[in-house]
Amino acid sequence: MSQNPDAWKDAKLRWTWEIPSAFDLHELYEVLEWNDFLRLEPEKLRLAMEGSWKVISVYADERLIATGRLVSDGVINAYLCGVGVRSELRGQGIGKEIMHRLTEEARKQGLHIQLFCSEEHRAYYGGLGFEEFAFGFKKDGRF
Repeated sequence: MSQNPDAWKDAKLRWTWEIPSAFDLHELYEVLEWNDFLRLEPEKLRLAMEGSWKVISVYADERLIATGRLVSDGVINAYLCGVGVRSELRGQGIGKEIMHRLTEEARKQGLHIQLFCSEEHRAYYGGLGFEEFAFGFKKDGRF
C-alpha cells in the first residue's frame, strides 16, 4: 500500500473488536518495525492477541492500518499495549480514538488503567489524560 497519506484520505475506516488474521497482524508489526525487536512469527503474534482482554483493529480498504489491546485480569488492572498506527496515517486521530475506545472498555469494568511507554511518547499519553505514577523496568526474558 502506498506510503502517500493522500492515498488513504478517502478510505473508509472499519473499526472492529475482532482479532486480526496472523498475516495482517504480522504485516502491520513489520511496517511499524515492532517485529525488529519481537522477532515473532505470525502465529505467535496472533496468540499474543488471543491472550488479551480486548483487542481493537482498524482497517482501511480491508488493510489493517492500526491496532491496540488491553491485557487485564478483568477485576483490578488493565494494561494498554500494542497501540500502533501506520506512519502515513498518524496525526489523524486514529491512535487517540483507539486509546479512547480501549480505556472506555476498561472504565466500564472499573479497572485501573495503566501503560508503559518510551520517553518519546510521554507527552502524547500525557495529552490524553494519563499521569506518570511509577518508574518501569524491563528485562528480556528470551535470553
